[in-house]
Amino acid sequence: MPWIQLQIPADPDTADQLEDLLMEMGADAVSMEDAADQPLYEPDPGTTPLWSQTTVTGLFQSDRDIDQLCIDVRNAWHQQTQQSLAEIDVTLVEDKDWARAWMEDFHPLQFGERLWIVPSWHDAPDPDAANLMLDPGLAFGTGTH
Repeated sequence: MPWIQLQIPADPDTADQLEDLLMEMGADAVSMEDAADQPLYEPDPGTTPLWSQTTVTGLFQSDRDIDQLCIDVRNAWHQQTQQSLAEIDVTLVEDKDWARAWMEDFHPLQFGERLWIVPSWHDAPDPDAANLMLDPGLAFGTGTH
């Protein structure tokens, strides 16, 4: 089952409100991401700054009528804010095992002549080398930098 993905540009003053609206409209997930490659450095204590150009993305089940969903989101936004949404980018996203899909991007990495960092779901490329079986994740990051 594919998902309906709505991506809507927002500024820091409206992103949270737009996130709440998409959840109220039945989104299964909502995320925010940088729309302009703007770094956010260490924020001041107690603050959660957003990018000056943020994209708010909502995922909806595919049994919804896409045109009506966009109309409903626009109307609800206008009722709440008296403003219009500039654009809504609609994409159908194929469903997959997202908990495992990220693993496709990680392969064994060689350092020097004999050291390999190998994710546990791969075989060691050189069984005679020093193979460190280490999965990318929260504790060790991705290892790509």
